Amino acid sequence: MINAVKALANIRVLDLTQSLGYASKLFADLGADVTLVEPPAGIAARRQGPFLGERRDENASLHFQYLSAGKRSVVIDLTNGRDRALLREMLRNTDIVIDDRLQAHRIAEGLGYNQVSELNPNLVWCSVTPFGQSGPRAADAGDDMVAMASGGMAWLTGYADRGPLVVEGDLAIYSAAQYAAVMSMIAYLGREATGGGQFIDISMQEVVALGTETAPQFLTLKGIERRRIGEDERQAGIGIYPCRDGYVLLYAADSGLGTGWSDVVAWLRESGVPDADSLSAPEWFDNAFKAKPENKRKFRAIFAAFAATRGKQDLFEQGQARHIAIAPINDSREAFNDAHLNACGFFTRIGEIDGTELKGPGAPYHLSETPWAAGSRAPRLGEQTEAIRKSLVSGEAVA
Repeated sequence: MINAVKALANIRVLDLTQSLGYASKLFADLGADVTLVEPPAGIAARRQGPFLGERRDENASLHFQYLSAGKRSVVIDLTNGRDRALLREMLRNTDIVIDDRLQAHRIAEGLGYNQVSELNPNLVWCSVTPFGQSGPRAADAGDDMVAMASGGMAWLTGYADRGPLVVEGDLAIYSAAQYAAVMSMIAYLGREATGGGQFIDISMQEVVALGTETAPQFLTLKGIERRRIGEDERQAGIGIYPCRDGYVLLYAADSGLGTGWSDVVAWLRESGVPDADSLSAPEWFDNAFKAKPENKRKFRAIFAAFAATRGKQDLFEQGQARHIAIAPINDSREAFNDAHLNACGFFTRIGEIDGTELKGPGAPYHLSETPWAAGSRAPRLGEQTEAIRKSLVSGEAVA
């Protein structure tokens, strides 16, 4: 029987961030009581597009609506002593804080972790900043692009004959936000073991550097600097290949990591593709041979003749039936209309703006007893400010 109680229903979270709302969203989606603490002009996420139609007001950002469904909003002017006192009272009754400012700034406001933890010893405070709380670059400003560049990911992204690129979608910010949510939950669960809360320091640069995976090992162990390859295949059979209606990603290799070279060659031969027989020669089972430019070009020409008359979904289904690692490269419209994702109910209602229903990604996980569910619409700026003020005076919880 499914439990009507949300998994994180007893956790209280304050989000003090401008653009890292995904961290607290992960809590809100599982039932935590999440409150956005916003300046009088609203957080930066309210001004980030895309927007609903021609509107550009603080409630029209689709980005904000997605990140903030199920949360509350309280306006706090930190230049105002009365508001700072209000925030301190809110922190007294909070389990987790997600922040994006240096502790030096919070200490100057009288809101540093050590200062507030005297009021609330069980408080978990997670701070996500471009370069962490210490070190020579700690005070430097930064955003997603700065993190992707300084962490080394941009160097690996793009085309071999052009400069580095930063991928679309605030990858550094979302990755850091996920770490913030996970580590905050771990610290929350660890309070019994530690006897209280703790401070968590997350550097976006370090999160991105972690994502470069084997690049440091290639450099230190082999003296090889990994570089961006763009659409160029790593070797014959491993890369992006055109087909009738777009592109497919193919990973076929019998030597080294991965499997499927023999299966791909058999598929091509059975389909009567010209010159496919030559790919069965012994030298084609050597990775170094397949990495030579002339051999990558030869395979591409053979596979292109095969794929040109086939759609990417057909190639995917036929390849999967042959145990070949091949997949269609979907654009955003194709992903949104994907039959499997929709059958699983992944895209769902995430809120509304003045009666206009918004649909977007749900959760990439399923809990059998305490399921994920989209929250109520995102809050209007300061919508719960007065209710929260009154609750702190009366000692009653805000519904």
